Amino acid sequence: MPARGAEILLSDTVGFLKRLPHQLVASFKATLEEAINADLLLHIVDVSNPDALKQIESVNEVLAEIGCSEAPTLEVFNKVDIVRKIGELEMLQTLFLDAVCISAKTGLGLEQLSKAVLAKYKGDELLLQVSTSQSNGKVQSFLRAYGQILKERYKDGSVLIDAKLGRNQLPSLKRLRPDQLEILQS
Repeated sequence: MPARGAEILLSDTVGFLKRLPHQLVASFKATLEEAINADLLLHIVDVSNPDALKQIESVNEVLAEIGCSEAPTLEVFNKVDIVRKIGELEMLQTLFLDAVCISAKTGLGLEQLSKAVLAKYKGDELLLQVSTSQSNGKVQSFLRAYGQILKERYKDGSVLIDAKLGRNQLPSLKRLRPDQLEILQS
């Protein structure tokens, strides 16, 4: 789905049901616990349902109960092709400014969704200067895979790299232990 520089694993959870039988509540919440470790949650909302806002609120309550209220989330408004009351969709779009409107059936908005997922996943783009040993190929490989190398200079067994990288990938780069890492522009 996303463009170059991002590998993703999608995991689908069960949908939310009104009046879930008591014996299934624990199982339902257990399936959602994967969300705790997610880099990004896609909250797919059936906007053709007149109770869409109530459903969003219910999902947010459950996410808060399992400790995911602060997780990065992108609302995805599905079934925009069959919305009967355009005013309700416009109201939801006002409440959720970053939401992406799609129709999974027709493919409408899927390219925009792909771009929005990549942007949310990466975070703000940073301009970095990284210094590392030429033998530390992991740093260079990481920057090639997840960022954009702008300039490389080799000297005395070291490489100095100017690169662009999403803010959310910075912790992963730091784990590779470059000799020096400086944020030039954020």
